[in-house]
Amino acid sequence: MSVFNDYANYYNLLYKDKDYVKEVDYVEKLIRSYKGDAKTILNMGCGTGKHDKILNTYGYDITGIDLSEQMISIAKSSNLPGVTFEVADACAFRSEKKYDVVLSLFHVVNYQCTNESLINFFRTAHVHLNQGGIFMFDAWHGPAVLLDQPYAKEKEIEDERLLIHRSTQPEMDYIHNIAHIHFNIEITNKENNKKTLLAEKHSMRYLFYPEVELMASLTGFQVVKFVKWMEEVEPTENSWYVLYALKKI
Repeated sequence: MSVFNDYANYYNLLYKDKDYVKEVDYVEKLIRSYKGDAKTILNMGCGTGKHDKILNTYGYDITGIDLSEQMISIAKSSNLPGVTFEVADACAFRSEKKYDVVLSLFHVVNYQCTNESLINFFRTAHVHLNQGGIFMFDAWHGPAVLLDQPYAKEKEIEDERLLIHRSTQPEMDYIHNIAHIHFNIEITNKENNKKTLLAEKHSMRYLFYPEVELMASLTGFQVVKFVKWMEEVEPTENSWYVLYALKKI
């Protein structure tokens, strides 16, 4: 069962400040630079489909997959032509369709905590790409995670109906390059003052360039771009988020 199932309905509120339009504009420009004739996209780990809905305005035919039934249910509610959503495990998903681009955004790759799942994740992308297609994903950058480690923090956000308080407590596994992020979430319904408590653990494997390069070579890819997320500069030890673009060879 997906770790996101319990609070899928609150996900969009939790991340309402995330600039999806700016992120899609950034990614779309990169798509055009590497695959100017791209028309089809597979999005692995699409969540509630916000990236897909914006990409659709650029004219792409998009398939979004996610483990969470609740996330996919929310995504499907948009009912956009040219956009389909399906509940599926990105490490095991197989279809007859081929795509020009495979995307995986908002650190979905970091949830692949074992070598086996990471390789299978890459293989799914490779199997579904046309020859010369591009696999693009953002990730937690290992050197930055170790230099500026996750820390305990609080977040509170609300709309006219809900008040959400989330506390975050990290737990580091340095042997396996995994940060276990423990979330405790309190959701208050303002209309009746009813409170819902949720507890989640998100295990995130931070990645280093050499291991991504190795995984790419093992699964039929070549790394063609490695930059700081949302920029066009080489990552440094302070770049927590990075973007990889891999070409199917």
